[in-house]
Amino acid sequence: MSSSKLGQLAENIVAQIQEDANKRLRRELTRKVEGQILVIISRRFNTIIEELFPDITKATLKKIADKYETKIRSTLETGFLSSIKEKAEKKRFLDAKKKLDNRQRRTFIIRTYRDFEEGRGSWKGRKKELNDLIIEHHLENKVSKADEKQLDKTSGRDNVFGSQLGHAEGNEGLAVSAISAAKAKSTVAAFKGDTTLFDEAIERYENKLKVVIDHTQIIQNGKLKKEYIPSIFLQKAATNQEMKDLEAAAIAQLEKDLQDIATLKGSTTLLQATSMILLDASAGKQRSQGARKKNIKEKSKGTANTVLKTQKRIPRASSSGVDAKAAASLKKKGRGSQPQFSPFNLASIINEKLPQVVQKNMRSPRLQNQSGRLARSVKITDVMQTKQGFLSFGYSYQKDPYQVYEMGEGSAPWANPQRDPRRLIDKSIREVAANMALGRFYTRRM
Repeated sequence: MSSSKLGQLAENIVAQIQEDANKRLRRELTRKVEGQILVIISRRFNTIIEELFPDITKATLKKIADKYETKIRSTLETGFLSSIKEKAEKKRFLDAKKKLDNRQRRTFIIRTYRDFEEGRGSWKGRKKELNDLIIEHHLENKVSKADEKQLDKTSGRDNVFGSQLGHAEGNEGLAVSAISAAKAKSTVAAFKGDTTLFDEAIERYENKLKVVIDHTQIIQNGKLKKEYIPSIFLQKAATNQEMKDLEAAAIAQLEKDLQDIATLKGSTTLLQATSMILLDASAGKQRSQGARKKNIKEKSKGTANTVLKTQKRIPRASSSGVDAKAAASLKKKGRGSQPQFSPFNLASIINEKLPQVVQKNMRSPRLQNQSGRLARSVKITDVMQTKQGFLSFGYSYQKDPYQVYEMGEGSAPWANPQRDPRRLIDKSIREVAANMALGRFYTRRM
């Protein structure tokens, strides 16, 4: 593909992302796509109410949750399913719901996000219905001014207390920006030629947001497929706000990466140049599938402000090239024939096996595997080098709800040394890396 066609493709995708960002796509998902799966995680639902009303009893909580569930099923779910005439279409929704079902969740088929949020028929909207149940069963219809303030927070309007609705939940739901990225992926897939730069930009987006996008299941001819069923999760307000911030940062970076591609004049990008220099510096005499260069000097108007996380001074990159001597300082010091690995390859090598090893190690007294979500969420996100020359792996995992088991973050009885996810993940990383002859290294939770 010529650089002019490459640039035009990038410009078209950026224009699409900017159009989606203007709330059009969010409106389409929440109001126009009929048939959505609502997921309420029981423990999270209870925590949201307990934070607002600490004196509520477990029995009352259960009564409220059960009646809330019954009302959703008898109004929103029954109403929508009864409107579907074709058996095959109804089965499609029931199958989608079944995939999200487990003991810790309450799942519902609803017409739209807006119905649940604002009300439809005898359903008065999620805040009004929940507050009515709290008033009846916990406050016993005696509402003080202090109670009114707490009830006003159940919808999560202050982004701290209460609940909000979000599309992103690990790999099960998709953030609105992920739909936009899926459109980009679909557009790129339709072009013939080398689309490596686009693939890398989208992969960086996926890694940041911890999703894997199968655009063929979501997008058809540039639009949402009729068969696509959005999943909506009831989330803690604070967590949902953090997710929105992360989503915004990820899509902004994707947009910038694409704009960099649009300005290329056929030269090697700085991101590629730095990667190739570091690969050569760290690979030693070992053979590698990646492109390797000692030095790159090409002039281009297109630049990429890439930050390589390291505790050492990083190689300086400019539009005139990358200093190979500076990059060589990142070379791992080993003994004899000890293998050398590219910092860029290490993360992908470990990540390939890490979820399976984490799941295998989830045995008592450690956290025990139930849904597989924690294991699937664990990922090496960066590789640093300490001043002493040792490697340091930064990893992330799905903090909500699993961070409650961390010592210093959660509280008894949930948090204890045996259940701490950091111990489980550290053990698993070391197990995967055991045959890589890396020597001493560190792990850190991001």
